[in-house]
Amino acid sequence: MFNYFITRLRKDELRIYKAEKTKITEITHARHRQGQVNHFITDIDEKYLICIGDGDSAISVVNLEDGKFQRKLATKYMIGNMSLLLEAKSVAFNPEGNLMAVCFNNGQVVVYRSGSWSKVFENVVQAGLGIAKGAFVNFSKGGKQWSVKGNEWLKV
Repeated sequence: MFNYFITRLRKDELRIYKAEKTKITEITHARHRQGQVNHFITDIDEKYLICIGDGDSAISVVNLEDGKFQRKLATKYMIGNMSLLLEAKSVAFNPEGNLMAVCFNNGQVVVYRSGSWSKVFENVVQAGLGIAKGAFVNFSKGGKQWSVKGNEWLKV
């Protein structure tokens, strides 16, 4: 068994390494297909590397073992007939690893089921406006609540 070590280089290149005892070996780079990477995280089982950026598909799922791109998750936000391109700012998995929450620059939080990547929750942000700077999401220790910067704890 080994653990992964991930580095972020210039132009948002992500390198994946495996760490075994005292040896670190480069495996590959992550083919995330994001124009910019705001944050990245691995799931609890170390199957996936999640890279978040911006646009109408601001979440990339990458196979952690070989760095191959698997899919992007649609993140288009509609206000009537107008589409806003959101910027994903924060991502977190719950302690069990079966849910992933993403917080966007407008304060919207979307929760996905790991593996199937289906949406299980999406909050409503009035007129598409909310937290403009410092948006952040994280699960509580027990995983039954999450916190969004500027808001109270929300129950899952």
